[in-house]
Amino acid sequence: MIKGMFNGATIGKRLMLFIVSVVLLPTAIVLVLFYSQFYNILRDSLLDSQIVTSLQASKFIGNTAETLLAVCDNIIEDKRLPILLFAQSPRDGQSANYSNEYNAAFDTLRTVINSQIKSNSLSAIRIFADMPGLEANGASSGLISDLSHIKNTYWYGIFTTQDISELFAPNFYLSADERVEYGSLAVIRKQVFEKDGNSITVFVAVYTYDDILVTPIQDIGLESVEGIISFIINSREAVVAQTDETAYGTYAMSYRNIAQAIPAQGVFIPKDVAGASVFITYRDISRTDWRMAWIVPQASIMAQSRHVIFQLVVIYLLMTMLVLIVGVVLSKAIVVRIKSLRNQMQLIKTERPKPLAIMPGKDEVGDLIEAYNYMVERINTLLDNTIKAADERKAEEIKALRAQIDPHFLYNTLDMIRWLVSKGNNDKALEAILALSRFYRLTLNSGNLTTTVAAELEHVSLYVKLMNMRFDEKIEYLADIPDDMLEYEVPPMIFQPIIENSIQHGIFERPSKSGKIIITGWSDNNTLHFLISDDGIGMKAEQISRLMPTKTDEGTGRGIGVYNTHRRLQLMQGRDDCGLFYSSEYGKGTDVTFKIHKSAALRRPGGKADEKA
Repeated sequence: MIKGMFNGATIGKRLMLFIVSVVLLPTAIVLVLFYSQFYNILRDSLLDSQIVTSLQASKFIGNTAETLLAVCDNIIEDKRLPILLFAQSPRDGQSANYSNEYNAAFDTLRTVINSQIKSNSLSAIRIFADMPGLEANGASSGLISDLSHIKNTYWYGIFTTQDISELFAPNFYLSADERVEYGSLAVIRKQVFEKDGNSITVFVAVYTYDDILVTPIQDIGLESVEGIISFIINSREAVVAQTDETAYGTYAMSYRNIAQAIPAQGVFIPKDVAGASVFITYRDISRTDWRMAWIVPQASIMAQSRHVIFQLVVIYLLMTMLVLIVGVVLSKAIVVRIKSLRNQMQLIKTERPKPLAIMPGKDEVGDLIEAYNYMVERINTLLDNTIKAADERKAEEIKALRAQIDPHFLYNTLDMIRWLVSKGNNDKALEAILALSRFYRLTLNSGNLTTTVAAELEHVSLYVKLMNMRFDEKIEYLADIPDDMLEYEVPPMIFQPIIENSIQHGIFERPSKSGKIIITGWSDNNTLHFLISDDGIGMKAEQISRLMPTKTDEGTGRGIGVYNTHRRLQLMQGRDDCGLFYSSEYGKGTDVTFKIHKSAALRRPGGKADEKA
C-alpha cells in the first residue's frame, strides 16, 4: 500500500513527505510524551525565579525603609534643632529670644528639610515638639508644631504606651488630616532633648505614600508572572501595603502564622486558600517589623508554563519550517527543472517547441535539459525550413495566378487598340497605349506580392478609362474609400478582375450597354471591408456558381480572373472566409464583398508609395 502511494506521488511530494516524517513527526511525539516533565521543570524554574524576585523586592523595600529612617536620623541629629527648641522655651515669663543665631538655624534647618523631601521623593517632613504655646510664635509655625496636632493619632498612642524610639506607621495609624495633607505612610522617630535641666520631647515624622512599597513589587514581580499577589503586615497585624485592595482579605494570614506555616524565608509551599491553589512564601524586611507575604497562584504558573511550551512549539515549528525551506531550496534544483522540462514537453502537443530558458546545471538533469534544448533547436530548424519552402510555394502560386490574369486583360486591351487604329483614331490609340503602359507598370509592381489600396484604385481607374475609350464612355465609375484605408497593403489586382466581370457580364448585358460601378470601403477594429456594386443585368444562382468554379473546374477557362482573385485573397490570409462573396438579383445588379484582416494588410508609411512605380 505504501509502495503504491509513493508510485503515485511526484518527486517534490516524496521529498516533502520524507522531510516531514524525519523532522516534524519525531518533534511532535517528543512534545506529547514529555509534556508533564516539561511542566514540572518549568514550574520549578518559575518558582526559583520568584524566590530571587521576592528577595529583590524585599531588599528594595528594606532599602526604602532605611532611607526613611536615615532622613529621620539626619533631622534629629541636626545641631540646629536644639537651638530652635530651646530658643523657643519661655524664660522667666519673657518672650523667645530671636537672636541672629536662631534665625540662621531656622533657615538652615528648613533648607535641609526641603532638600531631603526633594532628593528622596518624600511628601512631607514634620517636627512635633512638647512645647505649649508654640503656635503663638509665627516664626516657626511652619517648621515645628505642638503635640496637640498629633495627640489623637494611633501612632502617638503607641509611643506613649510602649517604650519605643521609632515606628513605621501605616495608613490607619495616621490621622485623617495627616493622610490628606502629608501621605499614607510615615516613619516616626522619638527623641528627648535636655538642656539646663529642661527637657523637650520631639517627634520627627517623615511622610510618603504606600505606593513606594507596592511599586517595586509590581515592577519586579508582576512583570515576570501574571497574577502574583503580595501584602506586607507588621508585628501588630496591621496591613502596611498590598498589591491590590483584596490581597490581604483573600489570603489573610497573621504575622506569626506565616512564619509557622512556612519552614523558611524564600521557600515556596503549596497551599489552598479561598478555594484556589497557590504557592506562598514570605520575607522579613530589614530594619522594620514588616513581613512580606509572596503568593503565586498555580493557575498563573500553569499559564506561564503553557506559554513557554507554546513558545517551544513555535520555535520547533519555525525550525521545521526552516528545514522544509532548506529542503525545498535544495530539491528545487532537481524538482523545478524536471517540472519545467515536463511542462515544456507537454506544450509540444499544442504549439511549437521552445527551449528551456533555465540554467541546466552540471548534474544528470542538466544533461537531460541540454539534450532537450538541442533537440528543440533541430526541430525548429526543420520547421523553419518547411515553412520557408511552403511560403515560397505559396508565392509561386500567387505569381502563377497573376500570370493567368495579365494575358487575359492584355488580349482584350490590345484588341481595343487595334480597333482604334483600324478606325484611324490614332490620338485615342496613343492615349490608350499610355494608359495601358501605366496600367502594366502598376500591375507588375516591381515584382512585389502586395501593393497599396491607393495604387489598386488607380489601377482600376486606368482599366475603366481604357474600357470607356473602347465603348464610348458607357461606364460611370465612383470610388468611396476613406483616406486612412489607402495606406494598407493588399494583393495586387484584386479590384480589376471584379470590375472587368461587372462590365463584361453585367453592364454590357443591359440593352443600353451602360451602367454604374461603385467601390465602397470601411474598416472596424481588426478588418478592412470592401464592396463593389454595379447596376448591371445581375446573375442567377447557377451563373454565380459558374463564375466561382471549384478546384476541379479550374481548367475550364470560365471565371479565370474572378476565381484567381478569390484564391489569392485566401492564400494571402490563410483563411477560407476571406474570399469573394457574390450577392445578385437578376435584373437589378450585383454586389461583391470581401474583407482583409489588418494583421495581413500591413500599413505602408507614406500612403501612396506605388505612385512612383
